[in-house]
Amino acid sequence: MKDTRAILVLSVAAVGTALGLSSCAAEGGDEGFDTLAAISFIDAAGLHAIDTAINEEKTIPADAQAKAVKLESVLAGADWPEELEDEAEAVEAALRELAEALDAEAPDMAKAGAAAEKAHETSHDFSGLVWSHLREEAGLEVEEGAGHD
Repeated sequence: MKDTRAILVLSVAAVGTALGLSSCAAEGGDEGFDTLAAISFIDAAGLHAIDTAINEEKTIPADAQAKAVKLESVLAGADWPEELEDEAEAVEAALRELAEALDAEAPDMAKAGAAAEKAHETSHDFSGLVWSHLREEAGLEVEEGAGHD
């Protein structure tokens, strides 16, 4: 229940931020904020916990399939910088694969586990690329391992 509330709060905050920032972008603002809002939502979604639950605890979180679908939508709808588009599409495909693997009354645990690991790892790698890009665009030093934990 606590995890569900946290995701709800983050979702509302991300949507509000995205709407506000997209209106700024429409008025000529910095489009990097769309990227920032999207990657923040992705990082906070709990793919590590889903991967751990499925592959180590052998349980599927009740909200795992819904999270995968929502994250796929975020990846598809965000305006990623051109140099990150291929990686974004790879993460989107991994999330779609996870959502499909979990969309059954009794999901195949091996298939779900492989999909969860792939979604977690590709999103983790993508996050590092996005945060490095954002730091570079902001004129900050790009540090090794600047992605999410």
